[in-house]
Amino acid sequence: MSSLVMSMTISLDGYATGPGVSMENAMGIGGEALHEWLFDGDETDKAVGESLSAGIGACIVGRVMHDLGIPHWGDVPFPMPTVVLTHEELPDRPMTSGTFTYVSGIKPALARARELAGDQDVLLMGGPGVIRQYLSTGLVDELRLSIAHLLLGDGRRLFEGIGNPPPRFEAVSSRSSRLATHLVLRTVR
Repeated sequence: MSSLVMSMTISLDGYATGPGVSMENAMGIGGEALHEWLFDGDETDKAVGESLSAGIGACIVGRVMHDLGIPHWGDVPFPMPTVVLTHEELPDRPMTSGTFTYVSGIKPALARARELAGDQDVLLMGGPGVIRQYLSTGLVDELRLSIAHLLLGDGRRLFEGIGNPPPRFEAVSSRSSRLATHLVLRTVR
């Protein structure tokens, strides 16, 4: 069975977005700085960015990320099928590089993403609330966590309220640049 791989960038103080997430500020106020490593980083950052979709056959995003992301992406976030976790029944939405498929419930969304991914892994992009749901139920196999070297001071925290007991992880790899530290962690089962 394919692995569920979470990928997210957070600030040093644990925020995955800045405050005031809206259509005008999809990452919240100041949140765009979280992804500076993707666009202005060094060779380490570029290698991490290029590896984000390696071995991935489908992606899961939440409805909020979908709605806020479409105006910026103009397509699916990566050229692959993308499952949108939502409570609303909607028909599939073909895009240039893949199709958005709308599914209710975290387990049915993961099952559908695994079908679409075939032998490849499934990428869990978020937002933070969706990732917390998957982490709380123990469904995430691997975390690809980039920690931007900045403080946001407010926003939406990634790991807040992750269940009791929270999941445990072991390090697979780590790399650092001047802008971010990139960790790959495996869930301890």
